[in-house]
Amino acid sequence: MSINLYLYWQAELYPAAGVLGKQIEKVFFLIKSIPVAPLEPPAAGWDTFRGQYDVHFLLEALLAPQGKDLVLWLVSVDIGDPWHSYVFGAAGKQRAIVSTARIENLEDVCKEACHEVGHLLGLQHCRNNCCMRPSWTVRGIRNKPANLCEQCCNLLASLKGGADTD
Repeated sequence: MSINLYLYWQAELYPAAGVLGKQIEKVFFLIKSIPVAPLEPPAAGWDTFRGQYDVHFLLEALLAPQGKDLVLWLVSVDIGDPWHSYVFGAAGKQRAIVSTARIENLEDVCKEACHEVGHLLGLQHCRNNCCMRPSWTVRGIRNKPANLCEQCCNLLASLKGGADTD
């Protein structure tokens, strides 16, 4: 049985959202991406002091999905948190967000989205040549592959193998 990944996007990112959904399905065979609707960041999430949106506020603004389903929001605004001057994405509580503000091309946006979905599925950061390797720079994203390493594939299979996916 598949896990639904509901995709939201800022209006100008509609074409990218479709490509992103297909790449996630390719990397994570259990995922079925479902485009939902454009969604703009709420003004209350703007951090005037930092000059960017608070990523944790935005994650909490997303409706939590039912059951084992997941939500991903693709935004064009710059995001950050109190511990980092910026982040490319974040994940937690069945919800993830990815920002295109600092990422230069769609291929790299897809890598970051797969990384965040990997976290939603239970994967941690990986030291191998893998999309789960953490990236703190655009160059770091560019230099990692779009797929999971064998170790992460096996771990994902074991995590989902024992899970009830009804």
